[in-house]
Amino acid sequence: ESPCDSFQLESLLPADGSVRDKFGISVAISDKTALIGAFEDRIGSSPNAGSAYIFEQGSDGNWMETTKLVASDFSSDDRFGFCVDLTGDVALIGAYQDDDNGLESGSAYVFQRQTDGQWLESIKLLPSDGIGGDGFGASVSISSSIAIVGAPFADEAGTSSGSTYVFIRSDDGNWIESAKLTPSDADGGDYFGFSVAIMG
Repeated sequence: ESPCDSFQLESLLPADGSVRDKFGISVAISDKTALIGAFEDRIGSSPNAGSAYIFEQGSDGNWMETTKLVASDFSSDDRFGFCVDLTGDVALIGAYQDDDNGLESGSAYVFQRQTDGQWLESIKLLPSDGIGGDGFGASVSISSSIAIVGAPFADEAGTSSGSTYVFIRSDDGNWIESAKLTPSDADGGDYFGFSVAIMG
């Protein structure tokens, strides 16, 4: 008997999926909730705006799509959902080509699951010194009340040397930038922050 015989395999597909959505570019799971990015999903008339889908596992073991998340201020080529992470009732979703601080400066969004099961956008995270081309949100990670967001194309110590930002959730629910991380030996082309993880 194969040890895999006890596992139930299931393919997850979005209800409104279409060609070139890139569903599955990023995934995260916490307990019985899964978060899956589709960073080139067209939202309305905005190509590559991006989205992310929530799937939840029922008591029968099956996974069902329950919610589709999109940014409240979505626009073309934001690529929301390129990177995602999930902890409990909080989701963090990067949009590394959002333009709030200049072309492709990037952003990240926090969504919170409410007591009725709905997911609502609670805040949009931006770095205090972000500029065009940084790619903030190309990587994200969240653990409890701490989030880390990578900006691998930032030019802190040369072209695309990269940097990362740490945000902490305060008692009132706001997320505050608490640190910017760069390596002591940073150099151009390092892409520091291209992948990130945080725990505790």
